[in-house]
Amino acid sequence: MLRWRDRENDMVEELPKNDGAFSLLQLPKELYEKISSDSEVVFKFVGRDDEEAVLITEDKTYSVRKGETSNMQILIHSSMDEMLARHNKENRQIDDECSSCTNAIVNVMSQFELSITKPRLRNLPAYLSRYEYEGPDVDENSSEEEKSRRLSRKDLESMLQASPKEIEEELDKLGALEIDGKMCLMSQVYESQLMTLFLSTAVLNSWDFNSVTLEQCLSASDLSEYPIHVITKFFKKYTQPIESNMEIDSFEKTPRKLDINALALFRADELLSKISPSVRFTVEEFITAWTTMLPAGTTVNMDMLRGKAIAENKGGQVNDMRTCKWFVNCGSRVS
Repeated sequence: MLRWRDRENDMVEELPKNDGAFSLLQLPKELYEKISSDSEVVFKFVGRDDEEAVLITEDKTYSVRKGETSNMQILIHSSMDEMLARHNKENRQIDDECSSCTNAIVNVMSQFELSITKPRLRNLPAYLSRYEYEGPDVDENSSEEEKSRRLSRKDLESMLQASPKEIEEELDKLGALEIDGKMCLMSQVYESQLMTLFLSTAVLNSWDFNSVTLEQCLSASDLSEYPIHVITKFFKKYTQPIESNMEIDSFEKTPRKLDINALALFRADELLSKISPSVRFTVEEFITAWTTMLPAGTTVNMDMLRGKAIAENKGGQVNDMRTCKWFVNCGSRVS
């Protein structure tokens, strides 16, 4: 039993036991500064029963680790700043101030520590594929029940252990579309058709793959059958910024270079998804088929397929390709 002496009133009283209502949370410096400067800031603990909880801010994800301590950690009503102010004003001893039972609430034994961690977004592709986008005509004729399978940004934030900013960045990487306030991916067939048409249009118009603009894509008559928001998302997904001294305010007119690696990985997924698990490709056969789906001169290699396919040894050589669809469809990212 813990007892506390109130020297001011010469009394000894029992310190309340911690029944689990209080725990200490050790904040990193950047979070402490946010709380100190903004009283409206909100941090959330996120996690289902089968998950380890994380703390999310507007732009970061933190893992939460519980610790115990045998040291006495007294929770008191007054802040240290207030106690120091009274000490300076009244010339009182801080020890006497701290020992006052009127300030003590409880002895807190449990504490939590935070550390920055990667957002947990593995399930995002699956959530976005619940009802994929196959074009405006198909979408217009879809039933409300089918469309209701899609999730809003708010839904995704409640289901994923990641900050809103990290989720938004991943949505851009995946080329997710927003249709009537709900998020989804393009179907593989629809995206493949757009990619084929985009590449043929680029070759036909002699576009420089190292400096292409969204304005060029939107003004190309061959791409006019695709909605503007679809072309915009496709362009962002498969292009990268380039270093330039030019200051251009409009994103449509800003030159970007084609992301050949992203194109190649999509084509690899497409090719792998069409192969029966019982079919075997030699590495040479697979590379040949893969290369024909990409712009002329593109070089690909097996290292790009980590997490997507396995090359088996046959006769002491790596010459047999075995597909692993469960890698392709689980939403895991290439590492």
